[in-house]
Amino acid sequence: GVVIAQGLPPRMVFANSALTAITGYCVEELTSLSPKGLTNLIYPEDREMFFQHYQDHLTGKSVIPHYEVRITRKDGMTRLLDIVASKIEYAGQSAVQATFIDITDRKQAQRQLLRSCKLASIGALSAGIAHQINNPLALVLMYCEFLRRIFDSEITSVDEFVKKTRKHIKNLEAAVERTVNVG
Repeated sequence: GVVIAQGLPPRMVFANSALTAITGYCVEELTSLSPKGLTNLIYPEDREMFFQHYQDHLTGKSVIPHYEVRITRKDGMTRLLDIVASKIEYAGQSAVQATFIDITDRKQAQRQLLRSCKLASIGALSAGIAHQINNPLALVLMYCEFLRRIFDSEITSVDEFVKKTRKHIKNLEAAVERTVNVG
């Protein structure tokens, strides 16, 4: 969507039809918004930044021309917009022209992709940890079994030790396996 705004407080003197799809307001509603109505269009936490950027553009201060801002649509939904703004002359007066692109869905997809990548990384990390734990556990189990066979019922306490050790190692292996499967 494209907007041209003039004055302090700002008022929209031009809005194209593409902005109606973004905001949910028709062109006539947008160009007749009161200063309070325009303020309410901008998400509360973004208002100060947005209007400061507008004022800096209008007065010719050096300002970043490209930034993001959230709006509250007519239906109450919040959308994230990418803005490129610059100072222009319109109808013989200083104005700010801004182009708005709704990037809400793209940002949401990026967050989901990042979350998926993090989960995949966690899965790979936990598989690596499991491998590092399971290799020594396999050796311990082998040595426990070796001890049990050497002392095969001659020494009950060794056999009991081996059985308990085996049980705890098996529990640890199962815990490692559950951790890997969760990742």
